[in-house]
Amino acid sequence: RKPIQQLIFNNSQQRRIIPVFWAQHDDFAYIGRPYQPFQKLASRFKSLNIADFGIIHWTTRPLDIYFKNTMEQLWSNTADQALIKTAGRYCNAVFGAQSKNFYNYINEWLKEAPIFGRETTNYFITKTLKTAQEVIKQSAFRYTLLQSIDATRLTPKVSNVVSYYKHYEKFIQSYHLANMRFDSSVTLLRNNQVEKAKQIMSGNLAKESILHFSQAIKYNGPDKGEMGLLVSLNTRWYPYILAQQQLLGLAPVSYIFNQTVHESLAQEGGSFTFAFDKHGLLSKVLGEQETGLTYFEGNGVSGLKSDSLFTFNIKTISGKPISSGTGYIEVNFSIDQTGSASIADSIPVVFEITNSGKIISRKTYSPRSKDGIQKLVLPVSFQNKSDPKTDLLIHPGAYKILLNGISFQPDK
Repeated sequence: RKPIQQLIFNNSQQRRIIPVFWAQHDDFAYIGRPYQPFQKLASRFKSLNIADFGIIHWTTRPLDIYFKNTMEQLWSNTADQALIKTAGRYCNAVFGAQSKNFYNYINEWLKEAPIFGRETTNYFITKTLKTAQEVIKQSAFRYTLLQSIDATRLTPKVSNVVSYYKHYEKFIQSYHLANMRFDSSVTLLRNNQVEKAKQIMSGNLAKESILHFSQAIKYNGPDKGEMGLLVSLNTRWYPYILAQQQLLGLAPVSYIFNQTVHESLAQEGGSFTFAFDKHGLLSKVLGEQETGLTYFEGNGVSGLKSDSLFTFNIKTISGKPISSGTGYIEVNFSIDQTGSASIADSIPVVFEITNSGKIISRKTYSPRSKDGIQKLVLPVSFQNKSDPKTDLLIHPGAYKILLNGISFQPDK
């Protein structure tokens, strides 16, 4: 026996040992195909005096055959059964006359499909996908294998299995293509090829990719784990792609001022809060911890309160300065007139946009007694080479200003 196996054996003589397998992993193996199951498990368990096991997983699909093979290896009549034999038995039982076609697919899936993504950081992906082009090519081939299956000859539930994998393959292809384009645009922008970077990042490929995943899990599902992955893609991957489009002036930037929750005891707790409106617009939410302002709620409005100069750096939701483009800044706010000086005697609220300290846009607002939420618009131009820092300055004068949101809308 190897040292680790000897250690397990020695301990198993004195106490119950339960090994726990990872079907996937939370770092770089978070989504996609499962790991390959351990081989000859029955023989290994017998030699180590082990009778039990557990599996860590957060979804049941597409891990089905991993579970089935691991269990069948430990049954007496299928002891140590190879993964590919389990796959064959599954195809015969489920697909009947078309079992060979699906077997050809699932065999390729178990060997070649990617396993990717992270769970323990703010971002779903934290490195360049160097094999993305090959992954897309392999996925396209597997998709042709699925197309060879005649869904009209299958029961609705089995037909749903095929539809699930079809959309999953489209998700894999579009996910890797979106990341390839992201990496290319970063390189182009670094070389000052802004227009080419814009061309590559135009469109809604990230949204389309997430849509394929959401369509896949609807077939014979979804389960809670799949719903969790859908949320994770929307809040830890989509913002990553969107921020690059914002950097290039291709997409609006939206911030909402509201309450945020931070789990101080969480291991690797997330740093960001996002919200989607009914049209699918993603906004980054900033609260007391992110701004130093005080949360306010009352009289039908909520937001953050400021009674002194408030400076807001206009940047993407990832914190990078917008490199190019023109458009306008929109500020949504209201005035808390409680305890303020009389309206007649008060100086107006002043809004200014500055590039490196130089005022490029300025507007004033004089409150009236029955004003509700207001929208103020200021033009802006981003030229990152000469003006690396663009700020919105709000001078509330004698008032307390309640900030609801700030956004940048690029010109079309």
